[in-house]
Amino acid sequence: MKNIFIVIALLFIFLTGCSSTYKVTDFPSKEKFYEEFNNSFKEREAKVTLVNDSSFFVRSGVEINHDTLLSFEKLEEKIHRRFALSDVADIGFSGSTTTSASVVLKDGDKLTGAEVKVTKDSISFVGVKSLITSNTVAQIDKVKTVTFKNRWYGLRLWAITGALTGGCIGLLNVKSFSTSHWESQELMYFPIGAGVGFIIGAIGGYFFGYPITYEFNK
Repeated sequence: MKNIFIVIALLFIFLTGCSSTYKVTDFPSKEKFYEEFNNSFKEREAKVTLVNDSSFFVRSGVEINHDTLLSFEKLEEKIHRRFALSDVADIGFSGSTTTSASVVLKDGDKLTGAEVKVTKDSISFVGVKSLITSNTVAQIDKVKTVTFKNRWYGLRLWAITGALTGGCIGLLNVKSFSTSHWESQELMYFPIGAGVGFIIGAIGGYFFGYPITYEFNK
């Protein structure tokens, strides 16, 4: 049990200090920096810190457009639709149910519908349309940093480091060492320690993540 706490302490001290930081000077141009930023923050939860050190989270991704930081919000628009079957080219029901379907009209329009009802001469349904709205967060000259946590990279990094740390701590428990051989019981300390460290590291890595930070006015 004591060794488990040692593993946790070493992992926390070492890995909470790990992160990647990017600046405009790391890229050939400001445009390339913005392009990389936009690709990294698509649909990711981001922490935005302003130059006055106030900070907040944006849940559905951010993007820089014309030196303005924008946030996005996903919405669904539902409209009751009704068409004569003579105007419909094809109806494709989803799965084994008849409650949702894709409807192709003869003019080429493709619609997605729920609560589908078909009669002998018409079809009615609730049309579902996904919308993404953008909102201004701040002008980029007011933004200090934007950060997101890469949880899967953090999981891998912490798990590997945890396995190595736990294995080394396990070896420290070996009471005797012979230049000719290891005792079979003593050999088990390394894989047991490595296994415990791997599990603890993986859990901690996914929880804390690996911070990726883009600096603007710092």
